[in-house]
Amino acid sequence: MIFLVALRVVIGWHFLSEGLAKLSDPNGFQSAGFLSQAVGPYADFFHDMVPDVHDWRKTVDTAAVQWDSLSDQEKKKETPPYIKWGDSVASSWEKLTERISDYSVLSEEQRKEAEQILAARKNQLQEYLKSNEEDLDAYLHELSRLADWRADPGAESIPFKRERIAGKSRELKGEAATWKNWVLQVEDELRTGILSLAETEEQQKLARAYSPPMTAAGAMDRFIAYSHVAIGACLMAGFLTRLASLGGAGFLVMVVMTNLPWVAGAAPTYYQLIELTALLTLATTAVGRWGGLDFFVHYCLIRPCCTAKGGE
Repeated sequence: MIFLVALRVVIGWHFLSEGLAKLSDPNGFQSAGFLSQAVGPYADFFHDMVPDVHDWRKTVDTAAVQWDSLSDQEKKKETPPYIKWGDSVASSWEKLTERISDYSVLSEEQRKEAEQILAARKNQLQEYLKSNEEDLDAYLHELSRLADWRADPGAESIPFKRERIAGKSRELKGEAATWKNWVLQVEDELRTGILSLAETEEQQKLARAYSPPMTAAGAMDRFIAYSHVAIGACLMAGFLTRLASLGGAGFLVMVVMTNLPWVAGAAPTYYQLIELTALLTLATTAVGRWGGLDFFVHYCLIRPCCTAKGGE
């Protein structure tokens, strides 16, 4: 009994500390990096949960095979996929600038300054893509090679081929993340620069109140952080212990599914499996009543209710 209570408290402390760390992260907790590393049969499901920065996958990744199949002469007549993506980013920044300018009620002169800031950022984007042209072309070529590897009949059955595909996939996702994160950083600087143009007290008040719309990924990340805090606090206090244990176990099931231990190239998830087993064990016991608030929940609420029904 004592060790089960200790196990409940320790796991609760782990969840609580992780949740508080996520909430206190100045850059904001993001699960995208972890989800993008998923391998195995459920990899595509988890990859689709990662926010697609300005339709990168649709604009760049899906065009890789077709682009790589073109001759050098044909490529000179076509616009590279990453340039099309850059045009999409620039268009999105234009809409962002217009939205912030309207929201902050900027004057005509301040709007002109906002347009200058936008123009500078768009030029910065063009120069960045141009300076990374060779790496981006190589990225498209490697994506095309990866597609060929996956089409190989032995891609799933031969271990070394599975490992090669998993490794190359992680490598390319890491490269793409570098370019996408740079764009997001510049976009944030663009947003901050335009908001800083507010001069009057009313404008500054509106500017401070402005925040970009929360994405589905952002909402999920916040939910993960707050649910960790709630699960951890409940386990430590022994309150709604079975529900908290099942909630924590459900989260760990998702973590393990991203990197199943028997899949080639999977990251280690053994300690998650151990904690998952411990949580399921706690869920089958009355450990919340042993030195926890579930004692009062059971004897003050649940037991009288059950007794009354039995008497009827």
